[in-house]
Amino acid sequence: MFAFVSKTVNFREFLDEFALALQMPVVDNRIKLPEHFGKGYFAVEELPNGLLVLIIDYYLNTYLQFDRPHVEEEYYSLRFETVRSTKEMTTRIDDDAFTEHYDERSVVYLTCSLFDLGYSATAGTYTRALSIQLPREWLAKFLRMETYDSILEEYLSLKTAALLLEPIQASYKVILDELKSLDFEHPAMRTIAHNRIMELIELFFTNLYDKRNELGHRSKASAQDINNVRKVETIITTDFTQPCPGIDELSKVASMSATKLKRLFKEVYDKPIYQYYQHYRMLKAKGLLKSGNYSVKKVAIMLGYENTSNFTIAFKKVFGILPGKLVKG
Repeated sequence: MFAFVSKTVNFREFLDEFALALQMPVVDNRIKLPEHFGKGYFAVEELPNGLLVLIIDYYLNTYLQFDRPHVEEEYYSLRFETVRSTKEMTTRIDDDAFTEHYDERSVVYLTCSLFDLGYSATAGTYTRALSIQLPREWLAKFLRMETYDSILEEYLSLKTAALLLEPIQASYKVILDELKSLDFEHPAMRTIAHNRIMELIELFFTNLYDKRNELGHRSKASAQDINNVRKVETIITTDFTQPCPGIDELSKVASMSATKLKRLFKEVYDKPIYQYYQHYRMLKAKGLLKSGNYSVKKVAIMLGYENTSNFTIAFKKVFGILPGKLVKG
């Protein structure tokens, strides 16, 4: 078992504390994890605008208990997290605990330094996360806080219940995929990363504002049903070289009727299943084209189109332009 209590909400200070506890050096703002703890790393990056970003990617070889008591200074942390575990993980905010048993979950959520925070996870758990530290003063400049104050208050009052509110949807996934594939040797890497992370922040707070009337709404679906719907989302967005599975096949994966699956999927992801699949497919295409590394024909093939013309029509229907307009050079 590895137990760690952090006394700070500042990501740089956290990295130093964690390195000391692990008895590992911090090299280029990164810790390589020792074998007794797991495999992977923790890293901190500073964006050109001064925001700190914590990036973690690790597999646990031991039971982990993490706690961070609240502090008086008001900070927010926007966390995009994917966890795979055959056992369980518990998240605690103040005295409110939420335990999940799942194969995989991908969520985005906001926490505040004014609350106690804790995590526990068993050996064999894999976690990949990107956390963006948002000081109150920065948010006041970025947002019209007189508009968001009451929304944030209601959101945070839900504590761990808020973890179910925002799955990592297609629009987030495309940006996170781009960040994951960045060439850190590229001279413009930090600028590109800054722009993408700002997109993530904008998307989250736009969605939060748009859903402000739904914050008190709790789905009547069980945690297992929600987890099964997430499995379906993973299946339809993992391999675009294969057609989207039919609703009968997906309902078997989800262990529920087709009618129930269609209703719950739209409730969780805001779109019907095939519409969501096609939306993510086109967002993925846009990202690949903008990278400048692929031709229109190559992207069409990568996304399962045998006919480039059909891909061109589908792309223009979503974005209003021909895909060739995004190819660099």
